[in-house]
Amino acid sequence: MLRIFYACIILMSVGCVSNEATLPKGDRVGKFYLGLSELEVKKNMNCTVKYGEDVMWGADGLYHQNWEYPDCGIIFDMTSTEKNATKEIESITLVSPSTLKTDKGIGIGSTEKEVMNAYKERWSKGESREDLFVVDSIFGGILFRLKDGKVENVFVGAGAE
Repeated sequence: MLRIFYACIILMSVGCVSNEATLPKGDRVGKFYLGLSELEVKKNMNCTVKYGEDVMWGADGLYHQNWEYPDCGIIFDMTSTEKNATKEIESITLVSPSTLKTDKGIGIGSTEKEVMNAYKERWSKGESREDLFVVDSIFGGILFRLKDGKVENVFVGAGAE
């Protein structure tokens, strides 16, 4: 639910968007990355999951289902081409109390300076704001939501299509 809220805010602030999203290829959060199969997700999660409804999105023609692990502070948007079929990770959202970190060591509670040091070469200054540090692009990258100079949540994937 939080992921949908942030995606809406981003879409409202950007305006028109493209249908072609370039997703990050090597960005990991702990053992998780975009395209990882549901079998691997289940194998590597030790928290209780709450499954959302499996719904087709007109924007991409895929079936999306949120897999929320509230005790671990992680939400996966899982997708498939058919309803109730085997899924893979489309996006990853970290919220408190997550202790997972990106492959560059950034997670909930990291400072804005730590984010800048880790991702300065990939920083999208034009898409970033005071409360949002964008790596690569909102169309495919990492979005760090900041509050009081610290990371409040992390989103990996396409925040807009």
